Amino acid sequence: MPPRPQQHHPSPRAGLVRLSVEDTSNRKLRRRRLPSPRLKLRIADCVNQVNLEFSVDTAERRENSLYKIETLIAALEQFRAGLAAEAELRARRERLVRHT
Repeated sequence: MPPRPQQHHPSPRAGLVRLSVEDTSNRKLRRRRLPSPRLKLRIADCVNQVNLEFSVDTAERRENSLYKIETLIAALEQFRAGLAAEAELRARRERLVRHT
């Protein structure tokens, strides 16, 4: 089984990504109840913070949690592509302004 991520990724530019996927493989059943892992994702900058909760407790919640993270990954990839394009456009414009 792959290791469960529990990471804190501070950025030197005041950003933070913190995630936690609790490993319940060694937890035993208690009163016939299945263990429920803590699954959290936190994204923050110097002003704003987003906390996302996930669950695997039911089939519907598992499906929703996986859909949520896949949707977030796809949106972030699109955002990164747009940001990179705008950053390059800005850099080209700055070079033009300096040379005129």
